[in-house]
Amino acid sequence: MMDMTVLAGAIDDVDQLAQKITTLLVGSVMGLMVVASVAAAWAKTKSVLAGGVALIGAAALWFAAASG
Repeated sequence: MMDMTVLAGAIDDVDQLAQKITTLLVGSVMGLMVVASVAAAWAKTKSVLAGGVALIGAAALWFAAASG
């Protein structure tokens, strides 16, 4: 019975690690996409307004993706 408890604990640890890795990857990929969209808008238009709109749009997409 002790082996089953240890195994359940190990499975729980792996599950928690996978959740943390997923959160890290989603955060880093979404952050990179925000930077890329603002940089692309800035490079194309050289406008602060366009960069701001791209930032707001990317943040809205990030929020929508995080909300599920």
